Amino acid sequence: MTHRPVRVAVFTDNDFAKVNGVTTTLSALLRYAPSGVRPRVYTHSDIAADEPEYLALGAPASASRSTAR
Repeated sequence: MTHRPVRVAVFTDNDFAKVNGVTTTLSALLRYAPSGVRPRVYTHSDIAADEPEYLALGAPASASRSTAR
């Protein structure tokens, strides 16, 4: 019997552009996940990225501007 990998989605508001406790923990998860566990981090970033273990969606320029006056 073959086992399918367990896919784990992690949603965060931290990207890997800065170093802090959250990004250190996420990096460790991606590096040291047990065999059979396939984590993928989903976040938002100024720079979009689409890798097997990491998806960062960039926002359109107009969405980042405030409309409040």
